[in-house]
Amino acid sequence: MPDPVLGADGTGQDSDVIVMMKRYSHSAMAYTIDKNRHGADGISFFSTYEPKIGRFNEISQESAEDRRYEEDYTGD
Repeated sequence: MPDPVLGADGTGQDSDVIVMMKRYSHSAMAYTIDKNRHGADGISFFSTYEPKIGRFNEISQESAEDRRYEEDYTGD
């Protein structure tokens, strides 16, 4: 089934790269390369997220999972 973003309008069709992002936990974000005209798509990566200062830093999936577990466990 085609991704609705890719066929929604000219922006999706004309884009070379589309990266989808979602909040993985309170302090981590998850990204997926939905479309990559010049390389592989379906690749995921993660970052920390500090909303008060607008900073993102790439982290491993393991580190993102640790953050999510700690936040779920401690309620942060």
